[in-house]
Amino acid sequence: MNIIRIAAGALLVTVASANAQTVTVGDYIYGVTQFAGHPEREAIITGLAEGFKPSGNLVFPDSIMVENKSYAVVGVGLGDFSGHDGDDPVILDCPGLTSVHIPANIRFIGSNEFLGCPDIVSYTVAEGNKNFKAENGCLIEDTGYEESRWKLFRYPSGVQEPVYVVPTYISYVGKGAFASNRYLKKLHISGEQTLSNCWQFGNHTIESLDLSASKNYHQTADGGLYYANTFVGVCPGVKYDVFTIADNYRYMGSGAFCEAQVREVVIPASMDDYAKERVFMNSTIETITAPHTPYKIASGCFQGCRNLKSITLSGNSDGNLSISSFAFYGCDALETINFESSVKKVDISWGAFEKCRSLSAFPLTSKMKVKRISARAFAGCESLTVFPFASVEAFDDDVMGYQFAGSGLTTVNWPSGISRIPGGCFMDCRNLTKVSLKATTAHLGQSCFAGSGLLAISMMGVKNYYPSTFSDCENLVRVYFPEGILESELMYWNIPLIHDDAQIVINNKNVSGLYLQTKYSESSNISLYMSMTSPEQELGSGWKRICVPGRTEAKYAAWTSDSVEPMYSYTTYQDDKAVEVKSLMPEVKIKGVVIEGIDAEYRDGRWVADEAEFTDGKMNVTVNYTVNNNVMTTSYEYPHEIWSGIDNVAGESLPEIKISSDRVEFISTDRWAICDMAGAVVMSGDADSVSLRSLDSGIYIVKAINGSGQRTGKIRR
Repeated sequence: MNIIRIAAGALLVTVASANAQTVTVGDYIYGVTQFAGHPEREAIITGLAEGFKPSGNLVFPDSIMVENKSYAVVGVGLGDFSGHDGDDPVILDCPGLTSVHIPANIRFIGSNEFLGCPDIVSYTVAEGNKNFKAENGCLIEDTGYEESRWKLFRYPSGVQEPVYVVPTYISYVGKGAFASNRYLKKLHISGEQTLSNCWQFGNHTIESLDLSASKNYHQTADGGLYYANTFVGVCPGVKYDVFTIADNYRYMGSGAFCEAQVREVVIPASMDDYAKERVFMNSTIETITAPHTPYKIASGCFQGCRNLKSITLSGNSDGNLSISSFAFYGCDALETINFESSVKKVDISWGAFEKCRSLSAFPLTSKMKVKRISARAFAGCESLTVFPFASVEAFDDDVMGYQFAGSGLTTVNWPSGISRIPGGCFMDCRNLTKVSLKATTAHLGQSCFAGSGLLAISMMGVKNYYPSTFSDCENLVRVYFPEGILESELMYWNIPLIHDDAQIVINNKNVSGLYLQTKYSESSNISLYMSMTSPEQELGSGWKRICVPGRTEAKYAAWTSDSVEPMYSYTTYQDDKAVEVKSLMPEVKIKGVVIEGIDAEYRDGRWVADEAEFTDGKMNVTVNYTVNNNVMTTSYEYPHEIWSGIDNVAGESLPEIKISSDRVEFISTDRWAICDMAGAVVMSGDADSVSLRSLDSGIYIVKAINGSGQRTGKIRR
């Protein structure tokens, strides 16, 4: 049995208003909303409460109470009412269920309800229900036409009679009317009664139809069922090796081979369009022999065809190929898709290849393009390891798209022409270890990489994302924010990294809000690496460690109470036009130094730029390095006379700094400076003390230097 899986909560917005409320009351989960044309909010049953499994006599509630307000229960499931014919049923696979009672307020029931419930012997309907009635245990639905037209909604699955004569007042036999019944062999159709599309759905026992009294249908000796010049089906209980549709029939009826037990179908030359809605749904088809290949695969055409291994598709006169919603949903054995050279553009709709677990490739040529990929198009394709993303022109801009959720993709090279990765797009892709974003990839949707196998990611071009974007990524060790992409501020949201040695690496001054990491999540396992000479923002407390450029520790310490460690040592020698930079961490590699715009040469342990020229007493230096191969750049513009000298070393003769409310005293100090948080010197000298009264309110860094080393401190005015 193959049921299309769609989140009920999403569909509530489709069928009603956008303010649907989900609640659990008693044994059921409900959607409470206001439907078009109805003045009051109402409830529909969308799921079962945890632990509840229907059995015996099932009686749906007529109404529920939520926050002291009563709501009429008007539906069970969503089904056809929502426009999606294969939704998850609420009542599914309940072998202990023996009867069902429908209350008066129910006006719709999903088309797949009661599948996999083989022991229901009767349906009953409360008096006053205007949409359903029961007769001889059958559930009958009013189709809503002006004149009374009734549809057989469900024949009791547990009734053991081999023959059923459809009552003459019933106009239609509905989809799945005989689902899960294991005893019925023969069906009598009379007058103008019509068999709806997929009337065979869920049944494998009906072997023959008595059409002697039918005004609509006729049958050939091989069991083929025809309506005028349209082939409309075969009985699901008859097995065929090869079934050949009679010549001169022009049209294929929707659902014609639904549940058919047939290996090969031969299409006549007179039939130019055979890939209709659900035509082969849940059949055992392996091969189609036809004079031409289809350029449009209608909704659910091959849904659940568990033996179909390969298919060839073509383009129309304009080169367009359309693959509609759920066209190949659940085709477990489908391994290959062959595209004829006529194909130029492929349009892939909702769930088209969902759960095609054996599909290993989507082999477009360089001249072919994918016009659109809709929600859940390749979800659950666990053998699909690669996909030609460069050929994709658009993804449906769904809030939650799940296009490749649960697939076997290992790498993703996101196309530059698409700015948004839809929500859930690569959710649960456990083998996905590498993703390459572009400068144009501005938006990462909710949960788009949740539960994936990502090891690291560069947030190239990203302007916004969500905390859920990377949730449950057990192997994600590093998230990198590169330089030069963002022209405006990117608000940082806490990233729930799980790895014991997780790292946030930031080389972009426009990333703000880093305190959110420690405010909203446990971050004791996450190290923060920053390339700026000052964070100029609160960093929060709770990081494993904060790794910063050399000689900036004091500035960072002013913005956090966490441990601050330099990534490298930094010493300038202006007289020699040289800088000494040494990595202090194994993951940090020094790649180069630029002094006053001149690429420095590494000589004798220093980076030297012989042609550098200094002005205004400053020595402008840029250090280029990497953190675990992620590019980092730090630029210094500190005055030489303050920041050059000897780095901190152990010794008893280091300078001392004593700070009182309005004065700083210096002991064993050759020279000192007081700088603002941006690094600009506001006071300097070599006296033993200095008054602070002239300083404006704020935070300042104090630095004292002598021949043995340096000390820094922080003051607040």
